[in-house]
Amino acid sequence: MTNFFFHSGLEEWFLDIRGKSTVVALALFLIPLLVASGVATADGQAAYRSLDIHVTVTDVVREHGNHTDLLTFTVTLQNTGGKVISIEGIYLWDQSKRGSFTGSCVGGTVYLMPTETRQIEPCFAVFPATTPKAILFVDESQEGTTHGARHIIQRHALPFASGVCGDGYVRDHSCQTMQSIATLIRNIEPEPMVCDAPAPATEPVKDVPNINSAVYHRHLNYTILTFDTPVILADNWQGNMSVLAETGFGAVELDGLDAGARSVMPDGSTLVWLSLAYDDAKQLVGVTNMTLRLGSGTIMYGDGLSLESMVVSQVMVVP
Repeated sequence: MTNFFFHSGLEEWFLDIRGKSTVVALALFLIPLLVASGVATADGQAAYRSLDIHVTVTDVVREHGNHTDLLTFTVTLQNTGGKVISIEGIYLWDQSKRGSFTGSCVGGTVYLMPTETRQIEPCFAVFPATTPKAILFVDESQEGTTHGARHIIQRHALPFASGVCGDGYVRDHSCQTMQSIATLIRNIEPEPMVCDAPAPATEPVKDVPNINSAVYHRHLNYTILTFDTPVILADNWQGNMSVLAETGFGAVELDGLDAGARSVMPDGSTLVWLSLAYDDAKQLVGVTNMTLRLGSGTIMYGDGLSLESMVVSQVMVVP
């Protein structure tokens, strides 16, 4: 039997802020790299354009957790153009080149009327060592043509370090002059939990499964996961499992696997062998880097217990 060499995956990342038992999943989201600059050359391709906004950061709060931090930015946005802007994605780029983190706490799409100025507070679950390099804003829309619709992507970046404009993920964005935020960052430690009385005795909680290793085989289109305890894939697990990847053609996000994906290993094993459906596998041709996200409820373990938190693992890609 062929021997596979597994690298340890990222440990499960939990955010434990102010004594609450809320679990915050770290979703590593990579913004698509520039494929074609300027105007699309064929139907169906995306056209990249600048986004007519001006961004100012007025406050940054870093709440320290056990395994992840929560960065919350207070941002002032100004629409500098003559059209309504809809900001559908906000991302934070990390100086350590791990990629970018998806923002939350805003509550959906942000709309800006012409000349409007408004304040928002996006937040990002990040690694403790994360140093912000830039904050990125994305507006995606469809533009009608004589041959159909064309995907328009408008992007704007506010860099926090010199030399960012024109570099990496920011090279196809409109880009402002750098703003230094080092003096704005306020560090907050989680408040200790205060108990007025001893907690009642409860049954021991079984260990939650962790991914020991994850490998994707590019030629055979399968993924092998190893867990530290026997697990079972829940019904409809394909829809709760997603992939973030980098390929030679740009970034790819599979938000839920195709229903044809299947597990070829028996239930109750520490080894899970996933075979991807053809439609998913063909999007990962030439993949060089991959992150796998298992949503809550995907993994069952013990006596029918469901994993309620998201598991994120870096995947080793092999030929």
